[in-house]
Amino acid sequence: TDKDGRLADESNWKSNYGKQSVFICAPGVDVFVAAMLQPLAPKGGQPLSLEESKPYSGYAFSKGTSVAQPFVMGAIALLLGQDIEMTLDNIKEQLDRCGKPMENGEQFSITGKTLGLCPITK
Repeated sequence: TDKDGRLADESNWKSNYGKQSVFICAPGVDVFVAAMLQPLAPKGGQPLSLEESKPYSGYAFSKGTSVAQPFVMGAIALLLGQDIEMTLDNIKEQLDRCGKPMENGEQFSITGKTLGLCPITK
């Protein structure tokens, strides 16, 4: 989703959304991430050493499922930190309960919501 909780423009590929394949949507546009600012192997295909890579390390804005998925896993980790015995069904219940409804969200995910956090209920 974008900063306003709407489905990202890039999400017109079926792998990024679907009423039967995606449980909940998550932020995936303009996410500030640690990044390599140059190719990993600019010198004849040889990987850079740690020391050589330092000038190329930094931060950048990114988008897509690769940056959205860690938000969901982080939320799940927080849930499991509160109750390590939670089942998959319990986790899904909590994510659904705390999710924020999206405009036309039922077209994009099973819950029709974007990721949200709230206190655990048992």
